[in-house]
Amino acid sequence: MLEVHPASRWFAETILRRRWLVLAALVGITLFFAFQIPRIVFQISPEGMVVVGHPDTLYYVEYVEEFGTDEIVLIALFADDVFTPKALDSVVRLTDRIRDDPNVQRVLSLSSVNDIRGSREGVEITPFFSEVPMSASGLEKIRSRVHENPLVYGNFVSPDDRCTLVLVELYLWGDDFPEQRKRIVRKILNLVGEERTEGIELYVAGFPVVSTTLVTMLVEDQWVFVPMIALLIVATLFASFRSRWCVLLPMLTVATSLIWVLGFLVLTGRTVEIITNVLPPLILVIAMADSVHILAHYREELERNPNREEAIRDATAYIFSPCLLTSVTTAIGFGSLMVSRVEGIRGLGLLASFGALAAFVVSITLIPVLLSVVPTSAFLREGRKNSTALDRGLAALARFNQAHKVHILVATSALIALSLMGVFQLKVETTLIEYLKEKNPLVKAVRHIEDHLTGTSTLDVVFSFDDPGQAKDPANLTQVEALQAYLESKPIVTDSFSLVDILKRMNQVFRGGDPAFDRLPETREEIAQYLLLYSMSGEEEDLARYVDDDFETAVLASRLKTVSSAEMDRFIEEVKEHIRTEFPDLGIRVTGISVLVTESIDAIVRGQIQSLALALVLISMIMMALLWSVRLGLLSMIPTTIPILTTLGLMGWLGIPINTATAVISCVAIGIAVDDTIHYMTRFRKEYQNRPDEAVAAFRSLTSTGRALYLTSFILTVGFSVLAFSHFRPIIYFGLLMAVTMVSALVGDLVLLPVLLMVTKPIRKGERQGSGVSDQGSGPATPPR
Repeated sequence: MLEVHPASRWFAETILRRRWLVLAALVGITLFFAFQIPRIVFQISPEGMVVVGHPDTLYYVEYVEEFGTDEIVLIALFADDVFTPKALDSVVRLTDRIRDDPNVQRVLSLSSVNDIRGSREGVEITPFFSEVPMSASGLEKIRSRVHENPLVYGNFVSPDDRCTLVLVELYLWGDDFPEQRKRIVRKILNLVGEERTEGIELYVAGFPVVSTTLVTMLVEDQWVFVPMIALLIVATLFASFRSRWCVLLPMLTVATSLIWVLGFLVLTGRTVEIITNVLPPLILVIAMADSVHILAHYREELERNPNREEAIRDATAYIFSPCLLTSVTTAIGFGSLMVSRVEGIRGLGLLASFGALAAFVVSITLIPVLLSVVPTSAFLREGRKNSTALDRGLAALARFNQAHKVHILVATSALIALSLMGVFQLKVETTLIEYLKEKNPLVKAVRHIEDHLTGTSTLDVVFSFDDPGQAKDPANLTQVEALQAYLESKPIVTDSFSLVDILKRMNQVFRGGDPAFDRLPETREEIAQYLLLYSMSGEEEDLARYVDDDFETAVLASRLKTVSSAEMDRFIEEVKEHIRTEFPDLGIRVTGISVLVTESIDAIVRGQIQSLALALVLISMIMMALLWSVRLGLLSMIPTTIPILTTLGLMGWLGIPINTATAVISCVAIGIAVDDTIHYMTRFRKEYQNRPDEAVAAFRSLTSTGRALYLTSFILTVGFSVLAFSHFRPIIYFGLLMAVTMVSALVGDLVLLPVLLMVTKPIRKGERQGSGVSDQGSGPATPPR
């Protein structure tokens, strides 16, 4: 047994002496967290993608309170001709059955939207029909009226008369609004399914549908991820240790750690969203590492000392420091994400850092306690004197490093250059619909609706005038009309609507339908009269969406095609610049979910840079303190950071975008990748103390710690690869890129790091020697040839 810190030995002795109290405490804490798990909420919300505390975010909250939310479901009915009894009956049934729900504020369709038309009294505001006509003449009359109404034609009915829209505005309230949304969306989807018949096809889109569909997929992902990763871990552990106890004990620690993290998630008031959906798989793979190192060293101790109590104590004391340090550095990597201003990324940082520390606490206490009651025969290896293929491979790799130092450094330099070129090609993408695979039914629905009728995204422009009643002023409304014309000139905008449209329509029909009067009224008195007539029709809700009660604020609402967040960002910036140039004296704000999501682009990039810089600085300081050397500490960070640079470069070359999932790769990877570096470097330091020769120390470190490093890296790589089965492209990218990073990090620790140590000779003669802590026993005495 090599020397360990007295505190580590005291901890190990205390765990064994108080084993039943420790076990009772673990069971109690686990039960407490387990009771929280039924309250987990799966949710896709805009809040998870927006920048916390940003002025646009704060303004949007105020706007929603005044004018409502983007909780709108779009149902598009397609037929050879929508002006048939069959199609219109379907529209009527959907409208009537949906609007009776308490979570539905109103339903707009051909059977409910108002037709503003002239009458003997001047203006009549009523729906297009009270019941579906059976005669051809009756149907043609409805078609004619729709075509004459610019507020409806092209908005609720496509120009070719083959598509009509049913627009459902939801009213959600209280803390359980995600469940309310889920319930009403499922109801709508069921009703839509009932209406699908020969000759009629229906597509459903809108943020509530996207949210509910993605939540279902989140749950489905977990039913795939967790069992698959668990089975792969079980198979790997059994193949490596050939003992059912070496499988059962780590799996117990993994399950316990996962329960703690999920319970903590509920206690912190957070929900499972797309980015936090990687949390269970992440905890499964990182919680395994400490258990593997403890069991591996316990086996080594048993071969030297068959006394179970002493072997457990020595193994626990010996492994305590490196496992603590690896857990802290992993937590730092995760925790650095909390500097991000994007709420979803901050949440993952908090939960994952807690998970890393929880996994250490559970492993370092539960494993020793359980080992004290398990027969030692379950951990003794037969045929230890015969080296395994892995042992021979590690020895061959150590000799390869010695013989090809220059080639390895040249290859590394070339890899760095290629990676830097790829980094400059990185792009950012945060559009929700782009998260899904192209063959997903929801993606097909959005594409179909946008190709034939209208956009499924929204953007609102808010005009705030100086005094109440100013929204009735023709001069102010002319400004709204001008900006509306500008928006509609943009290819991304499919249609727009404002108070101007209602007033222009009323002005025209009040003048007998004369096209010359398809314009705003010229006086404030006329505008007030038209608004009074409209209000008297009982349709105040139509006005409330576009103007406040005091007529001081007016809203210009537009529908947009679904485009990349980069394109949306450019469009919004163009709109803002146009407003600054053409309307410098008006108080105009652009708002909506589209604005908030695009604001997160810069925040994601800045947050990743800040998080990575923070993690690098903190982990470098820990490495320097651990190794009692600035040179060794900085040198050890090279094989940790190069894999991250390689992964970012690969993303750039392959066109994989940075989004809320892939943005966290760097910080997650550095927190995990540095673990193997810590185990290797502490071993190298100890071997160098025994024999001050860099080549010999590198050889012995690789052949002694390499087995455990290979096993933990293999589990991490396989575990992350399982995420490739996700419904979501960002999660697929996250899993595969993390797997690539883990492989790169292992190569860096087993190939590049030994070469760097041999070439730079960072430990100077006479330098103060730290205590150094290894995770294995003495390495092979055979020096490299």
